[in-house]
Amino acid sequence: MSGGPGDLYAVLGVDRAASANDIRKAHQRLARQHHPDKGGEEEMFKKVQRAYEILSDDEKRRHYDRTGSTEEVQGPPGFPGFGGGGGPMPFAFDIGSLFGMFGQGKKPKGGQAPPRKEMLPLTLEQLYAGHSFTIHLDRSKGCGTCAGSGAARKESCGTCGGQGKTINVVQMGGMMAHMQGPCGACGGEGVKVLEVCGGCRGAKRLNEKRTLEVKVPAGSMEGEILIFPEACSEVPEYEKAGDLHFQISRRAAGGGWTRTGAGGRHLETEVVLCLGEALLGVRVELEDHPSGETRGIQIPPGCFSGDTLCVSGHGMPIKGSSQNGDLYLKIKVVVKGSERATLASVQDLLKPVFEGACRPLPEGDEGEVIRDAYLVKTN
Repeated sequence: MSGGPGDLYAVLGVDRAASANDIRKAHQRLARQHHPDKGGEEEMFKKVQRAYEILSDDEKRRHYDRTGSTEEVQGPPGFPGFGGGGGPMPFAFDIGSLFGMFGQGKKPKGGQAPPRKEMLPLTLEQLYAGHSFTIHLDRSKGCGTCAGSGAARKESCGTCGGQGKTINVVQMGGMMAHMQGPCGACGGEGVKVLEVCGGCRGAKRLNEKRTLEVKVPAGSMEGEILIFPEACSEVPEYEKAGDLHFQISRRAAGGGWTRTGAGGRHLETEVVLCLGEALLGVRVELEDHPSGETRGIQIPPGCFSGDTLCVSGHGMPIKGSSQNGDLYLKIKVVVKGSERATLASVQDLLKPVFEGACRPLPEGDEGEVIRDAYLVKTN
């Protein structure tokens, strides 16, 4: 051995003539001895890592032996070896840091995994009355016995010194590329398993069955989201499992009912009347009301197409209260063929009633009157 305490060979405790294998074995021994997780001194561990990084690299080792400097060789302007003149010259850099393609390693743990969203289609009747059901989930979670490591006993990887990554030097044309990647000895974990965990048998995860009680309150609105905290499977990249979101949607159904108003509290539907019902008034039976109960509504006389009637308190339940919104009936009048014939036969009786409301007849001769118009469609 030679050199003072700052000498890289002295740090690893090997001679300057030591082989690559001697340097690797010395590094493994000292890395285990000085690793902070094993009670070692962090500064000494860093020195061992730095010495190994340089002496395990043929180009860096030659440069260190020649100059005594641990600084990496830098290429001059013009990058000789790429047509800049002169012979090939080593140019050291880390491809991984430039392009983010190598040496990614394990993703850092975040707070909580993103939520998973599922649509929950419900009928208007289910939204009116409220709805509940049970869901059985199969999810996975990290093994609590081994804290998700898969090992009952483990040790720091000697090849990468617990870093989970190694640096390989590859010559690319006139430059030396330092390509960083996962350590092959430990699979990028930084540790080696000495004894497999008995709880998960080394799988690191356990399957779990979970039951969720989903309750949709009466009067809930399409688009609302029901949240079940941390109901998704756990993933290693995050400290907490993601939430499960159920977003309420409206399942298509017949009946022609529409929700209106703030929070969808009102109901709206169309009521079709014949001319006689519109003139005289009628009781209509709403058999398809979302409540499931038939609602009898008295339509007052004199309602015509375009009119809207409001029936208070017969709309959707207002969530969180004991009240209901309102029911709006849009009137549409359809004249039957029999009603047309009846009207034609009683013109003389109707004239005194409606003549004052009709358009006045023109005075004098206003030209020829076309009388051949005919109906092309009747209700």
